[in-house]
This record gives sequence, structure tokens and C-alpha cells, in this order.
Amino acid sequence: MGIRYAPAILIGRCVRVLARLRKPGGGSAVPGLVVNKIAPGFLTETLNSFPEGLVIVTGSSGKSTTTKMLVAALRGHGKRVFTNPSTANISQGLTSALLEEASLTGKIAGDIAVLEMDEGHGALIADALKPKVVLLTNVMVDQIDRFHDSEMVAAMLEKIALRATQAVVVNADDAFLEQIVTRLRGTVDTPRFGVSADVLEANPRGLGLAAMTARRMPSEAGVLVRAVSGRSTEVTIDGGAPTPVRLPARGTHYAVDAAAALAAARAVLGAASTRRSPSRRSAPSRPSSGAVRRSRCGEPPWSSYWCRTRPASS
Repeated sequence: MGIRYAPAILIGRCVRVLARLRKPGGGSAVPGLVVNKIAPGFLTETLNSFPEGLVIVTGSSGKSTTTKMLVAALRGHGKRVFTNPSTANISQGLTSALLEEASLTGKIAGDIAVLEMDEGHGALIADALKPKVVLLTNVMVDQIDRFHDSEMVAAMLEKIALRATQAVVVNADDAFLEQIVTRLRGTVDTPRFGVSADVLEANPRGLGLAAMTARRMPSEAGVLVRAVSGRSTEVTIDGGAPTPVRLPARGTHYAVDAAAALAAARAVLGAASTRRSPSRRSAPSRPSSGAVRRSRCGEPPWSSYWCRTRPASS
């Protein structure tokens, strides 16, 4: 990108300092607002510049935890990952997060970017993005003040999904997302994740989705949550042997988030991920709210990268 954005980056950093002097701990989105005004191409051009591409995690819920799990998995494989805080998932927040790491030439030291992205703001900038992988978590009836109905949410997610160049990872239990897959018409891979009939039966109130598919995903079709017990879950991958996974917190929704992150990691890492084990160093993994925990990667290859999640040492 050269020095074209250097003035905007300098101004953004000055605004950040002033905002923090005026309100310690606050004003984090203000630099992004300013830079988006004076250099509207900075955000999308920077996001498209990572050597191994951009991964977008979006949907009604589960974005934060899924993003953290996916980042931990990729870092466990030695990838240098740029990611955004869960509170910075709209346009100005994303730009502010980039300003924290970018050089004056707009470069960020990283192999790949994995971003949690608000579905509404993501749809607004989607046309200028070139994500390698898009992960769609679900469509739920929430934020009724912003989104009038589930069809509107699905339309925004579809706009983001259509920009994917390699894969769109979808929740196979979500009827709205399965409709998006149909309209993609095979232009990209569509790996899936979901829960078994037994897991769904154990949740009599359902999974909170706006619309469920009539049938559960067969185990050979992707990453399937087979059982959930407290902070432990058991998943299968393409119908293989069950793999125990330790979750960051209790709840079926965390098991679904783990399955989503696993499916996305497969889409990003590809065949190479099945040929070697991930690094055994610890990587941070935390739910969207709660204590920080550390995860150790282990055997089998990459499929249980947070299988031993423990409270982080102080």
C-alpha cells in the first residue's frame, strides 16, 4: 500500500491518544470513525492484504467464542493471526483495531486475518472484501430494533458469503443458512457443522435458531457434535472416531461454537492439517465473557486443539 495511508494512520493514532486522555479506557472506536472518513479505502484494502487471506466469522450469535477458538487453532499451527477484540466487530471498531497494529505503510505483521464481524456492518463493506473463508454461525431472532426479521439477517449474511473465494462454512441445523448454500450453486466449498439428534433431544427448547432444518446432518457430512456433558463435548469429523473436546464453559452452544471453529480450521488449513499435529504450545481461548483459559494442542492432528482447557495461571 506504500505511504498512501500514512497521513490517515498518523491522524488516527493522534486521535486515539487524545481520546484516551479525555476518557481513559474509552473512545476506542473514535480513531476508526475518523480514519474511515478521511481514508475510506484503508479498512478493506488492509483486510485484503494478508498473505494467506481473510477469514470472516459472522452470524447472529456465537461469533466471539467461535473466533477465539479458531484463532487458537490457527496459532497452534504456527500461523501469525491478526484478530479483533469482540467489542470491535463493526466498521469503526475494525479500523481502530487495525490502527493498533499497522505500520505507517499500512502493513500488519501476520499471515492471516480472522475477524469477528457484525452482520449489518459486514454487509455494508462486503463488496470491497475478498475473504478466503466465511463462517456463518446462525440466524436468530435478536436485535429486533436493528433487524426487523430473520429474512433481513439472512440476506445480509448471504451478501457476505457471496464474497468468499474458497469456502463458506455453515451451520447445517439452520434452515436459513442451508438456503444460502443452495443459492451459492457450488461456486465454493461449503463445509458444515451441526448437532446430532441426541444432542437436540437433550435441549427441549431447541438451539434458539430462527428456523431449524427438518433433519440432522449425517456424521459423514462434516463436524458433528455427538454428546455434551458439562464442559465436555464429543465430536466426530466426517464420520470418524469420536474426539473428546474440553469447552471453555458449560452449554451446548459452546459445543456448537467449537464444532464451527473446527470446521473453519479445516477449511483454512486444508489437507495439510491432517498430515501433522498442531504445535503443543499453549494458546489463549476464552468464551465471550468469563475467565481467560489456556488450551494445549495434542493428538489426533489438529482436531482437539483445546482438548485440555484449564484456568490460566496467574
